[in-house]
Amino acid sequence: MSLYDYKIGAKICLDYGDDEFYGIIQAAMRMADTDNLEKLKAAFPEVWADLQARYKAPGGKLAGDPEETPAPAVDKPKSDCTPENPCCESRGVYNGFGSDGPLMFVCPKGCHCHD
Repeated sequence: MSLYDYKIGAKICLDYGDDEFYGIIQAAMRMADTDNLEKLKAAFPEVWADLQARYKAPGGKLAGDPEETPAPAVDKPKSDCTPENPCCESRGVYNGFGSDGPLMFVCPKGCHCHD
């Protein structure tokens, strides 16, 4: 891991706080590689089951979910890919972000190369 990873973790805590823990775990599951996904599934089986059920449900809504206002969109600033901020190398890969619209890739790093 790196100082960058540490700073991203701190920013996530500031942006989302303690109440969004399980949402952050679901985001980690969406972004995880195979080995890390298996570790997350083993540690949080209920979160994985919920993520799978919601992934298959229209709009992620399950029977019994209360009516609520949608979460505000988080517009991540775009950044140029440089040697210090390399591209995520995930062009054309659907990662689960932006799923309230058409299935599309939204770069978690905000790379311009995906526009």
